[in-house]
Amino acid sequence: MPTENHCIRADSVCHVPADDGWTFRGFIEAVPNLNPDIRFTYRPCVPEERSDIVEKLADKPAKIQDQLLARALAARIKSWDIKDQTGALAPVTADFMRRLQFPLFDRLTGIVIYGNRISDTDPQWTDDERRDVGEAELEAALTGTPVTDAAVDQAVKNSNEG
Repeated sequence: MPTENHCIRADSVCHVPADDGWTFRGFIEAVPNLNPDIRFTYRPCVPEERSDIVEKLADKPAKIQDQLLARALAARIKSWDIKDQTGALAPVTADFMRRLQFPLFDRLTGIVIYGNRISDTDPQWTDDERRDVGEAELEAALTGTPVTDAAVDQAVKNSNEG
């Protein structure tokens, strides 16, 4: 069974075709008085997309930059488990993003848009899942091949045999 700590589906580690369904799982650890554990799926920006966003934000007032980043986050985050004030699942919208506490907004932006922050390790992942997916990702990075469910399954199989 494939693990769920990074890739839902990745056609290639090195290339992200348009509309391919390439989506990562993210996790932000709880921060007292700020947020509970947050699990989400997202489509990260490739470098050119990130550069386009940075360029278009450069000449805008800070308030407009935040509004545009909220729109970009809403477009890239596919699902999350954030609840609203009533306890219902919050909508993944720019309006809701603009109401997140700034440290959380900043962290999501760093992970999803800029790629200069990384997801925390989800405590629900087993040690084997962390190790096996790490091995599959390393092999993919070293060989330039995709991290697929089959690659993860093979890493799990290999670790059980060795």
